[in-house]
Amino acid sequence: FIRSRDQASTFIHKQTMRASLYRGGTSKGLFLRAADLPLRLREFVPAPGGVTKSHGSRSALDGFIAAALGSDRYGMQLNGVGGGISSTSKVCIVEESAHIDHDVDYTFGQVDMRSGDIDWSGSCGNLASAVALFALAEGLVKSSANNQHKQATCVRVYQTNLQYSIQVIVPGEEAAEDHQIPGVAALGRPIAVNFLEPRMPNVALLPTGNARDIIELSPTHTARNAREHTRTNTPVSIHASLVCAANPTIFVRASDLGLLTNPFPPHATAAPLLQAKFLKRQIFTQIPR
Repeated sequence: FIRSRDQASTFIHKQTMRASLYRGGTSKGLFLRAADLPLRLREFVPAPGGVTKSHGSRSALDGFIAAALGSDRYGMQLNGVGGGISSTSKVCIVEESAHIDHDVDYTFGQVDMRSGDIDWSGSCGNLASAVALFALAEGLVKSSANNQHKQATCVRVYQTNLQYSIQVIVPGEEAAEDHQIPGVAALGRPIAVNFLEPRMPNVALLPTGNARDIIELSPTHTARNAREHTRTNTPVSIHASLVCAANPTIFVRASDLGLLTNPFPPHATAAPLLQAKFLKRQIFTQIPR
């Protein structure tokens, strides 16, 4: 159970509800059942396509989730279940699917560690694997009575934010725990995540029509190396590939952003990379549909 205190108003509102923490791949998130949400929050669950009823302002649901994760001006999420980095500041709302030939609907939100703002416009492939585990634990997947999780189970997931299908193959309990992924030291059973035609509605795979574009970064801090930052007042042009497959993504060379070849934490917090995150939102929201 989680208890959230929404301090956005003069009065502190406390709310307790069932929740789970799951790791999927190299991400970890807070998992909620839509049916468990209080009625006052349920209406703010984004509709397919990531459309919310908050009309641009933070909804009561966003405030509740941000408080549960512990987002505040310090960005460490010490007062909640978040981990203080983007890969552990996520929420998944899962419920029995309203779509034919699917088991569950999966709505994803990326929670800002400081502001608590939630981006409902994308998805998380890592946590798609955990969606299947959560669905099985919650009894949302109909499986044969004689299986009892000894054989692999296919969980059919509808990704509501971007409106496509995912098939997640969860291995049986007798499968060997012999797989390891970068970022996680422990061995585990591999979970296969298959994205079925993961394109955003009315948006091309290459939304600009080009395999590579030149985009401008506005004046900002650029890193020469991991320890040194300089200030530039002139825009920087870089080569980038814009792709809408499973998630709106911009592919750039790490060196063009002044990062080390492996922009993994702590280098991932460098200013140019943060700017690239906001740049992605600006570019993809301007693409005509």
